[in-house]
Amino acid sequence: MISKIRKDNKGLVTIPIGQINVPLKIIFEKRNTVRVALGKDKAILRAPFYTKSSLHEHIKMAHEWLLKIDAEQPDLIARFNFKYYDEENQILILGRDAYTVKMEEVETETGSIKLVGDTLSLEIPKNLNEHTKRNMVRDLLSKILIKRYKNVVAERIKLWNQHFFHKEIKGISLKYNTSNWGSCSASNRLNISSRCLLLPLDVFDYIIVHELSHLIEMNHSKAFWEVVKAVMPNYEEKEEWLKKNGSQLEF
Repeated sequence: MISKIRKDNKGLVTIPIGQINVPLKIIFEKRNTVRVALGKDKAILRAPFYTKSSLHEHIKMAHEWLLKIDAEQPDLIARFNFKYYDEENQILILGRDAYTVKMEEVETETGSIKLVGDTLSLEIPKNLNEHTKRNMVRDLLSKILIKRYKNVVAERIKLWNQHFFHKEIKGISLKYNTSNWGSCSASNRLNISSRCLLLPLDVFDYIIVHELSHLIEMNHSKAFWEVVKAVMPNYEEKEEWLKKNGSQLEF
């Protein structure tokens, strides 16, 4: 239950869903109905201008809607479970490369990150609200690791393809994405989420096998899963691992 409305300096209301705080943006506009939807980094509530006096009721509705989403599709809410870096932490890439993450809040207008040895040093502007701060940290870490590992990812994809699939790959991209771990287009282009870098190597390989299998079966039919199983007989173990742990993986 939301007892008191608190907005940060971006005008976002925090909605607690279990242990996760979901930021909610409220927009009053010319419309006749109230609607709640999930955006990339916040929930959005749209309501008619003439219902401004019903703000508490709208937020209660949003809270109940988010609770329902959490019960039915918890991964959609888990995306807001930002990892918080307090002074010094470690991050493990592909289950093998450990980096120390150091974050410092300084007098600056923009965030920055640099890699020195195995230390990722971040400088973040002071006085940011928690949501903005965590988004900035996530984006900076994701971008520097994409730059460092994009060739590693491409080479591993090519290795699996050469050994088992022998298909033409017209493009490979590594970018931050929360909606899926990877995708394969009809034009034979593979897109891998940078969050895959946080997976153990064997689970990461499963993502590769899964997407390469779409070069043969562009669906999730029985035939598709037979292709996956022929290459990786224990793929179901990887699927279970993702269901159990995937929502906790975030920069």
